Amino acid sequence: KFKNEMLWITYEKLDEKKQFELLDTMDKCAIINEIQVKVEKDLEELDKRGEERFIKRFFLNRTLGLINKRVEKLELATTYYLKAEELIPKLPEGMAYDVADLYTEMITAYINQRKQDQVLKYIDKALAIIQQQGENHPVGGKLYLAIGYNYQILMKHDEALKALERSLEIRKKVYNEDHPTLAHTYKYIGTILSTKERDNEALKNFEKALNIELKALGKEHPEVGVSYYKIGRIYMKQLNNNEALENFHKCLKIYLKVYDDTHPTVAFCYQDIGHVYLSEGRNKEALEYYQKSLDSRIKIYGEEHPYIASSYYNIGNVYHSLRKNEKALEYLQKSLDSRIKMLGEEHPQIATHLTIILD
Repeated sequence: KFKNEMLWITYEKLDEKKQFELLDTMDKCAIINEIQVKVEKDLEELDKRGEERFIKRFFLNRTLGLINKRVEKLELATTYYLKAEELIPKLPEGMAYDVADLYTEMITAYINQRKQDQVLKYIDKALAIIQQQGENHPVGGKLYLAIGYNYQILMKHDEALKALERSLEIRKKVYNEDHPTLAHTYKYIGTILSTKERDNEALKNFEKALNIELKALGKEHPEVGVSYYKIGRIYMKQLNNNEALENFHKCLKIYLKVYDDTHPTVAFCYQDIGHVYLSEGRNKEALEYYQKSLDSRIKIYGEEHPYIASSYYNIGNVYHSLRKNEKALEYLQKSLDSRIKMLGEEHPQIATHLTIILD
């Protein structure tokens, strides 16, 4: 509570640009609701007084865009970003990087809406600015990260890796070697390398990220937990079960303290611990963690979600290994029913699932 109060005091003392930059550095913000109310009120007051204040409006709309993007209200986020874009002709000279930064935020919002035509449009706009102004700037690193993310979504992993390495190159020039922003880039690179089955290289990047985060953020920060999770996933792929379990449990300890069991990462940790135990034939431990994953996911997503169907399948699979066929059939049927409801009876996954049950 004290930290939140101090954060709010700090936030209120900043101008609109610095307020936005502060919010942009935080993946999760405990005072985000208070910030949203304040920003909406500030915009309302500007309208009531008939004040133009173009720079202030530009950053206030960007802030609302960022807040809504964080909670996955992507269409609403885009609405605010477009309002900010309308103000660009009225901004003074010297704000080119701010404009490029806005375009970068719009890129990620459109990526997550799968609107590739808009993604490419704003990549071109942002690149034109930073190539003219100079790429060795925080916005340049952020832009190439977004370009890498887009290639990742398109399954163009070589192009993604090239863009992410360019982002890292820029960020090494802009920030000191222990800056959390570098850790974020290392993790993205590690994720792509893992997808390309270059697991040892991926592990090195995740470990670099972890070392930076431990120094810069402290041992209980959620980003540290993410790094432990990603390291655990690599060890699980390599069948190094002891190291995998150790890292998954480290991630769990952090996330349960910060978020309790209503965070997706907690559910994934439970599931992957279950996978490790199942691979070792420790079926009762696997069942315990698969059930925890299911309970967590129901709290997060409700009953109708693909992850719920996956959890039912995992539990059914363990019961099958335990030769408890009635319980196995019960959960496999739940998984099948859930998938039919979401995908329809003609989807290829349904045939595959039916084959498993019949076997």
